[in-house]
Parts: sequence; structure tokens; C-alpha cells
Amino acid sequence: MDQEGFSALCRATSLALQVEDTDKLFSTGEIDIDDVAFGIFFEPDIAPDRILCYIDLGAIPSEGRENIFSRLLSLNVISGTKTSGVYGIDKDAENALFVQHFMYPELLSGEQFALILKSYAFHAKTLQITVLNPVYMDSTEEALRHSLMSNNLLSA
Repeated sequence: MDQEGFSALCRATSLALQVEDTDKLFSTGEIDIDDVAFGIFFEPDIAPDRILCYIDLGAIPSEGRENIFSRLLSLNVISGTKTSGVYGIDKDAENALFVQHFMYPELLSGEQFALILKSYAFHAKTLQITVLNPVYMDSTEEALRHSLMSNNLLSA
């Protein structure tokens, strides 16, 4: 993919998401979907075969932080590889993140990318309720399974 292809994908994705400013995603790398902030980056000189996507899962509450950090680390073990995304912490904002690499982005249409991003917004909202909630009692595995299965990111 090159800059022109990335620009076209961003515009088509924005159109599919019915975003007012269809140039914002390409120009800023930022988009909000269902009140979830995304950072989407493409570096053609460094990695022309992938798009990097950072999904803001939300603020990590001060209460129960150790347990929440443990859950985030567990999510990485459960998901296993970068192909399933990785979870981390933005130390400046003190927010949890979900990071996904989209390999061979030239194979994506704007409509497909929009559907994927919408599903990740749902995933983020679910993890806010479960993993980032200090009083959530189900296991981390159940929280992840619930989020992915109810969002059709994982088949039963």
C-alpha cells in the first residue's frame, strides 16, 4: 500500500461509518467510533504492508489497579499473538489500549475496515465494563470470551 491507497481507504472507511469529515482520518490518524477513540497509522517507508491501530479502552481507575493490570496482562496471554491484538497501557494518559496490526491493508475495502473498527469499538466498550471494572467478578477469560463472541469476532 502507498499513501494514495491509504488515503482512499481512510475516505471509504469514513464514508461507510458516515463520518462528517471524510478527510479527518487520513489527515489526523484519529477517529471516534461509538464514543471509542481510535488512532490509525500508516508508515509507508517503514512498514508498507500494515496499518497500526490503537484503540483506547478507557481510563484505568485508581481503585483496584493491580487487579486491572493483571487482567490486561492475562488478556495478552489468552489472545496469544499480535494477530489477535495486544493489550497495553498508555502511560501518559493512564488509559488501557488494544493494539492491532492490519496486515496487507490493500486487501481491505472501506466497508470491511469500517465493520472491523465498529466491532473493535464494541469490544472496547465491553472491556470497559468487565476488565477495567475493579468489582467485576468473572474471570478474565470469560470477559474476553463474552466480548468477542457477542461481537462475532470469535465463532462459538
